[in-house]
Amino acid sequence: MVNPVSVLDTNAFIEEKLSSMTLREKIGQMIVTHSKGYYLDRNSDEFLRLKNEVENNKVGGIIFFAGKSKEEAQIINDLQSI
Repeated sequence: MVNPVSVLDTNAFIEEKLSSMTLREKIGQMIVTHSKGYYLDRNSDEFLRLKNEVENNKVGGIIFFAGKSKEEAQIINDLQSI
């Protein structure tokens, strides 16, 4: 059974988050970009492209077409630390 208090808390969090976002940020969250998923040096063109997508376009996700889970997790962790 779902705890109704946690559902209310979750809904309140979502509403608060959405109300604080600009229209550009909301649109960005609907966009998903891509990457190969292989290890990326933080100074590589591909990492800098992904960083730009996250920082400036506020993309909602990244889909990886190749690579290994551990490398993909590292890319995601690096981007989330920005």
